[in-house]
Order: sequence, then structure tokens, then C-alpha cells
Amino acid sequence: MKHSPGCLCCGDDCTDNCYFPCTGGADNTDCLICGIDIQLPTPDTVDYDDAGLLDEGCGSSAPCWACYEAFDKRFTFFYYFRDPDVSPNPGDTCNDWEFSWFSTFSQYNLFYDDGGGVVKTIYADACWVSNNYNCPYENDLDWHQCPPAGTLLSTSWVNKGNRVGVTLSGNEWDGSCGKLTLTVRYAAVEYSLSAGVIIEGDPMVCQDPKWTEFVHTFELEYCTCTELFGTFTYVSTSTTDSCAGGVDDPCNFSGATIALVKRPEASAFCYVCDCLNCTTNRTDQMSLSISGPVVNGTFILTGFFNSLACQYLAEGPFEGCDDIKNIEVRIYCLACDLFVATISVIHQNNYVAWYGLTDAFGCGDSPTFSQHPLYSGTPPCDIDSHTIQLSFVSA
Repeated sequence: MKHSPGCLCCGDDCTDNCYFPCTGGADNTDCLICGIDIQLPTPDTVDYDDAGLLDEGCGSSAPCWACYEAFDKRFTFFYYFRDPDVSPNPGDTCNDWEFSWFSTFSQYNLFYDDGGGVVKTIYADACWVSNNYNCPYENDLDWHQCPPAGTLLSTSWVNKGNRVGVTLSGNEWDGSCGKLTLTVRYAAVEYSLSAGVIIEGDPMVCQDPKWTEFVHTFELEYCTCTELFGTFTYVSTSTTDSCAGGVDDPCNFSGATIALVKRPEASAFCYVCDCLNCTTNRTDQMSLSISGPVVNGTFILTGFFNSLACQYLAEGPFEGCDDIKNIEVRIYCLACDLFVATISVIHQNNYVAWYGLTDAFGCGDSPTFSQHPLYSGTPPCDIDSHTIQLSFVSA
């Protein structure tokens, strides 16, 4: 692997690049691509119709946050080194390849009879549940306490078991210009909240659940290396309804902004924190400013892979406080395209000497950490009296 995923034939001017050839590049860094970024508009509001069944505090209407969670993120080419749910298919020639990212839904396993006595399973996530409908989580309800939205999203059962969520294919390169095609596939499934079952059709006519499969197609036509990072153009949406009837699409993909992600520099790591997709900021680095009576300075935190959160590390020594070995920050993605962060100040003896957290924040914000209510230790160097602020690093 030289300059692009799976590519063994890259030239310094990018014109011999198997996956992403382009013209006019100054050097091979002009076609170093980490993956693809999808920015969705606000999803449609999905209702819970039978409000009379709701307990106090349960929600009845909210945007379909599952669209954000499944698709509003970065799909990284290098993910397949760690995760079997990404599939590269190089094809037979440099102009024939495909990358697929699988969107795995696992919140609900729903069963139905296909009419021939065979029980099939739908793996799906609700558009929202009780602990995220009022995002960013102003309620304290566990998601099991309230019924979910009446629309579920799934990609793992329609179209004869096709699990593909996002596919990038190409490249229709003619020696001077090329075209990339991106498709997004998922289904919306109707769910009966009061009965706790999926909606099925008339058993005399149709044994399928009520669902609609959506396939959204986007294209990028380009020639130069600069144009390679332009915005994909929305082309079309095709739909397939089950025999039980159709379900509206809540995700508004026709208004999505989609573009390839360029590696910041040749030595940068294509960090796989996919949900932190702030288009004008780096995902492999964050900045941490500390000011107070003992420690003062701004430190660059380096991202490293963690399957549960976006994790960053600043290694000591820290001037003014030899007791601090390093500082770890974890950023957790909320359903509504916001984040919260925690910070662990690690003592030289390898225990957490101080623990803090932020309020919910968005791309480009600079939140400050306050002491976490669960923390009860003795902080080193009076660190709890300092102002500790997290900031994004510009791309």
C-alpha cells in the first residue's frame, strides 16, 4: 500500500493512482485520501402516535436521530484493518473497484413469518428512544422505560440479505477525467408501539412487514486533484415498497453534503473516529489549554484508536507539575450531532488523579471541563482550580 488504499501503482503526480487518479497535482500528497464524509441535514420528525399510552416524561415526537447515528459520519478506508464490517473489492482493473461500509443495526431483533413457515429476522434501530429524543439528553429516562418512535431503520434484511449501507465505486477514468459513484442503501420499517410488533400486511395477500427500501445515488465528476475533493452531486433516489405498503423516508438524503476526506499531510494518521466528522477540523488531533496557579500551556492531544469513544492523549512532562504523567480525553458522540467529553489526569503512579467532563458541544466549540461528580480524590498540583478547555484543531 503506497498512497491510496489498495494502490500499488501510484506515481508522484497522482496520474497513475489506481483508485483516485487526478491531474494537476503538485505531488503525491494531493491524492492521499482517508475516506468519505457524509453531512446530513436535520432528519424528519417522527411521531409516536398513541400518546395516551405514554408515561410522564416520555417523548412523543423527535427527529429521526438514527439517520445521524448511522450515516452522518466519516467512512474511513483504513477501517477494514480493524473491522470486518468494511469490505474493499479492488476489481480487475484500476478503473473497476468498490468499497462498502456496512451499517449494522442491533437495537431490535424483530421476527416475522415469510408466509412459508420460515421465521426471518429484522435487525433495526428506532429513529429515537427515550434517552435521546430530547437530545442532548435533558431527561434521565432509561430507554427501556418508554416506547420508541414508530419508524425503525434497517439495512440488514431487505434485498435478499444485503447488509450494505454505503458503497463507493469507480473509477471511470479516461486518462484526464474520472467519475466516482456513491450509493446509500437502507430501509424504513413501520413498528406498532402498542402491540410491540412490526406491521405486517394482510395475511391472505402479503406476509411481509411494512417497509420501504431506499437507494440514494450520488456522483462526483472531476479532472484535477483539487476537484477530487469537491462535493458529490445528488443524482436520484430509487424506492422499493414491500407488498404490505410503503414507509416515508426520514433521512433527507437528497440534501446531504458528501465529499472525500483528504489526509492533512503525508505523515498524518487517518484517524478512525468516524462520528467526529467536523469538516473544517482535524479528527486525529485536539487542543487542550490549561491555565491556573501551577500549570499553564496549550497541548496538542494525539488521537488513537478506541472502539468506544474518540480518544486523545497528551503525554507529559507538564511544566510546573511533575506528578502528572499524561492526560487522556475521550469524546462521546450524541445522537443529535453533538458531543460530550471526559478528561482523566493520570498520576505518575498510573492512577486517575482527577476526572472531569464537559456539557454538550458541537463542531468548532471550545468547551471547558468541570470536576466530574463521581470524582472524590485529591487532585495533583491544585489542578481542580485550573481552567481546562478543549478546542478543535483546524484542518
